[in-house]
Formats: sequence, C-alpha cells, structure tokens
Amino acid sequence: MEVSINTTHRLPALDGKTPEEFASNTKIRFMPTNYTWRKHDFRLLKGCVSYIRLVRKSGRITITANDKFMIGKRYKWQYVLAQVDVQTKKLNVYLKNKLIKSFAYS
Repeated sequence: MEVSINTTHRLPALDGKTPEEFASNTKIRFMPTNYTWRKHDFRLLKGCVSYIRLVRKSGRITITANDKFMIGKRYKWQYVLAQVDVQTKKLNVYLKNKLIKSFAYS
C-alpha cells in the first residue's frame, strides 16, 4: 500500500507530484538515530524540526503520540508542513507555503 501511495498518488500540497517524485529532488535530513518520535524531547536540537502530516477527516494532525492539534476540517485529506521552532517553542503549520495555524509547543 505504501509503495502504491508513494508512486501513484499526486498530491496538491506537493505541486501535483507523487511523494516519490518530490523526495527525489529534495535533500532529506534525517533525525539522529537515537531520536524517538513518541516523545518531543528537543533539548539537544537547535533550529526547526519539520514534519509532513496528513490532516485527518476530523481536521486534526498528530505530531507525536501525545501531541494532536486541530487544524480544521476544511483541510481534511491534505498534507501540511508542521514545523517546530525549538527556540521559540512554537508549532507553525503551513499549507502550500502559507501559514494556516500556529500553536505554543513546549
């Protein structure tokens, strides 16, 4: 299923490209090997941590297992960029490079 989605589904949030096409032209930086996504422990990180998340039918996204945010039902089934600024402790959510929501995130 994952292979099918990554190679055949063209997404508006990726300018009509499939996830595979988008990733092939993007420099992807990976988290440290000891990073656990179930906790948002940013003590060792500086800058921003970015997540690409699908907005569920309910209008929510999940950043980590315990962090769920209401983005809005009008964005359902779209991918958004959720970016945590570690220094300011803010979560900014973007759709097509436009800021649509901002949350405190500590």
